[in-house]
Amino acid sequence: MAHHMGWRGRALAVLLALTVGCGGSPERTLNDCEYAETVRTAFQGFSHSLTAAGLQLSIAGPAATTEQRAAAARALDELDVELGRLLDDLRRLRIGGDLQPVNAALVATLEDMRRQLPALKQAAVAGDSERVDEVLERISRDAEVRLERLNREQPQVASRLEACR
Repeated sequence: MAHHMGWRGRALAVLLALTVGCGGSPERTLNDCEYAETVRTAFQGFSHSLTAAGLQLSIAGPAATTEQRAAAARALDELDVELGRLLDDLRRLRIGGDLQPVNAALVATLEDMRRQLPALKQAAVAGDSERVDEVLERISRDAEVRLERLNREQPQVASRLEACR
């Protein structure tokens, strides 16, 4: 089980790290710190659902009961709902300048994750821990690649957003 938690923990850490670089009112363009605060706030429900789904996935292995696997499926459904809310919130943000590619990369990363949730749910319901790990590894790897690219392409934005903490 510890091996399985490694990828889950890593995926969770990568996705929660997204909240650091990510603030205001829909009527005007947000500045850096308003963008950062708005995104941090928007991530709260998603982060809670991500943690709950990770816990349920750690239980839903080959020896899990039908109810434990169903609980994992429900947790992933809730994660999907929260992810949809988060994506809607991010898409509605009014931002300008070099924050636009940052937000676009964040949205694209989360959309990719969302597209992989059905495969993750199917593996969890089947009790297929190996497949769960494969999907989580792919989610984690894809997010890391996007974030590393973003940091290379927009280092000044990352520094400004980090200063807003």
